[in-house]
Amino acid sequence: ANIPVRIGDSTNQSIGWVYTHTVRQRWECVATHQIEFNMQLLMPLGWRAKAGWSWHMDVDSTALRIVEELVTDANESAMSVVTFFCGTGGSNVPIPDSVIIAAVEQLSEDACVVLLGQVEAGSPLRSLTITGGINRLNQTTVSELVAWISVSDVVIGADTGPIHIAAALGRSIVFC
Repeated sequence: ANIPVRIGDSTNQSIGWVYTHTVRQRWECVATHQIEFNMQLLMPLGWRAKAGWSWHMDVDSTALRIVEELVTDANESAMSVVTFFCGTGGSNVPIPDSVIIAAVEQLSEDACVVLLGQVEAGSPLRSLTITGGINRLNQTTVSELVAWISVSDVVIGADTGPIHIAAALGRSIVFC
């Protein structure tokens, strides 16, 4: 392909020959987030993380204001917001609907439970009513998704983009 600089992880020796530069990535360190692994790949280009470096994501102020109002309207007494990311409408393997429904029943007693993401037309989650919670399935823009995650105390979902957004925003995460 005539790409002059090709950088990759040196731990996969079967494809290491295609790289002009390799970086030893320590995948066994489960506390390292994917973004940190990706940033390590910039090291051959001269990038070095500064001490105390962290990544950040901005939240749209208009979307945040709307989300905060919806949470307050749904459940003024909730001590926490628990958000389920139920699916991408794509290829990821989401948490089974029955598991989400059972968890919502338990969690909605003490928290404002929010359902986000894309689910298929036949999913029982689409019409699920949550006492003191919010069902925004198939109704959320990317800006709103980031705002919802930013107000969440815990984000639960499959290992997809919204979980990475939650990590960037410093939210507690449970992922499958």
